[in-house]
Amino acid sequence: MVFVTPDVVALIVVSIILLMALVMFSIAYVARSYIELIESRLPNSKAVEENKAIHNKNELVGKIMRLHGVVMMLLLPRIYARRGLVEIDDVKEFPRGMKCLLLFLHGSFFALLGALVGIRSWLQ
Repeated sequence: MVFVTPDVVALIVVSIILLMALVMFSIAYVARSYIELIESRLPNSKAVEENKAIHNKNELVGKIMRLHGVVMMLLLPRIYARRGLVEIDDVKEFPRGMKCLLLFLHGSFFALLGALVGIRSWLQ
């Protein structure tokens, strides 16, 4: 059995929390600065228009929610297309670099969250 001191565990947990904060601030920055540009790349999307109508009054939180909606459309385009909420051609023409950035930010956040939950369950 491997013995790990509480100092090492605390260092790992604090490192994960700091990385999560960095990713969250990055997501907030992208949402605040580039959500209009990102949504303009999906011109035929009913989901984007509905999200704008719902979350337009909320400043930063609304922009983050709209960004999450776009990420879900990029992650699961067939489900959204089947429901008539997005055009597959718009998703295919979405800029690759922007798509990779959005998926990386959201994926890394959930991976870090999973690591934090895993450490918690390992400690019990």
